[in-house]
Amino acid sequence: MISVSPTKHSQKETSPKITKESHMITINEVIGWIVRYDHFLNRDNLDADNLDCQSSPDSDLTPWKLQKLLYYAQGHHLAEFGEPLFEDDFIAWEQGPVVPSSHHQLKTFLEGNQDVVGLSTVERDVYHPKHITEVVDRFLKRVMTHYNRYSPWGLRTMIQEEGPWLHTQNGDIISTDALKQFFGQESIKNKLKGQKVKNSPYS
Repeated sequence: MISVSPTKHSQKETSPKITKESHMITINEVIGWIVRYDHFLNRDNLDADNLDCQSSPDSDLTPWKLQKLLYYAQGHHLAEFGEPLFEDDFIAWEQGPVVPSSHHQLKTFLEGNQDVVGLSTVERDVYHPKHITEVVDRFLKRVMTHYNRYSPWGLRTMIQEEGPWLHTQNGDIISTDALKQFFGQESIKNKLKGQKVKNSPYS
């Protein structure tokens, strides 16, 4: 495995340039939405803003799984809307696609706790999904309904059999063109069609 510097290709997160037609938000907002929706799916009594509550035994949302869910959200958004959901690039690591700056920030916040929902109230504002629109909310629900049922290892196996990761050298950026081409295939786009989603705190 090639040793990859966590900051070699990562981009400093900035506020997205939002236009009337754009759905772009920050990667931290997507993380915040996923964590809250995972709470919703796995807890009977949801406090959507309480990120430091006990996690459900049914949740397997680790930092590694989160990176893979972000990857699938980005790919499907590119195919469906013609633009990225967030600005950050994915790097092809041996474990799968990773946004290094986001991954390392999250692991620092968790201080060794492998459960993403262990985020404390100190980090709550960092990951608050304040710019989530109804369109993005509905889109992310479809992504989560299809992909969140897989384990972190299951998602890793799927990704490592797909073109964008397979055809990118370890340590290089997975190109937007590669993502658009792969996720634009009808067989891949159809994975999100007809999904029966559960309402979330943003519905």
